[in-house]
Amino acid sequence: LSSDKPYRVITWMHRPDLSGEKMSFNQREELLSEHYLLVKQLEAMWPKFAYRIFANRLTFIIEDNFKSDYEFKRYISDSLRKLILSREETMVLRVGISKKGDIFDIGNYSIQPLKVIQIGKIQNKDEFIMLYDDLGVYRLFFDLKGAFDISTYVRKDIMEMEESDEVTLRTFLDHNQNYTQTSEILFVHPKTVKYRIGKIIEEYKFDFSNPNEMFQLMLELRIKQFSKI
Repeated sequence: LSSDKPYRVITWMHRPDLSGEKMSFNQREELLSEHYLLVKQLEAMWPKFAYRIFANRLTFIIEDNFKSDYEFKRYISDSLRKLILSREETMVLRVGISKKGDIFDIGNYSIQPLKVIQIGKIQNKDEFIMLYDDLGVYRLFFDLKGAFDISTYVRKDIMEMEESDEVTLRTFLDHNQNYTQTSEILFVHPKTVKYRIGKIIEEYKFDFSNPNEMFQLMLELRIKQFSKI
């Protein structure tokens, strides 16, 4: 790494979340070997880079000489998609990209890609390649969480809502209050979704026709999710 070149930190979570899973020594050695093969393939496409291997992800420090953030993002996307196509195993593309900075910024920027991946998971995205700046207002959550408990902004009845109701409600709102799409995602019949939403309305007295109330509700549900990170 050079003190006069710009860099970004990138985290690629290419496997499902393995946290909490117990692996034998042989399984860990096999996983490590697969990671090194990935790194070898990446070395053929990218200039020099530093990397660190984790159980379910790789983190890189890569030089960025592109004119815009989105040119770099497209370059990373094209590179990783090309790599995935060349491999027989199934891999996911969950990628977080930090801000651009010099080597003295890397320490501060190193956590940014993981924050991107955490938000992507909250948004239930199967695949994504996002810049830290793409997080927009979600960055505010991270900043505020360090100062105080942001869950205090969530109403008590929503904080205490049953997880099954919360998942149904969040999915319903995330898909424009569409019963069919919600049922497909939750693997239940549309009539089941209508019944569940009806019970939620009966208990919590939500007005789904009020955009301001729905905005507040969606924000509270996101904060509740975020407070668990």
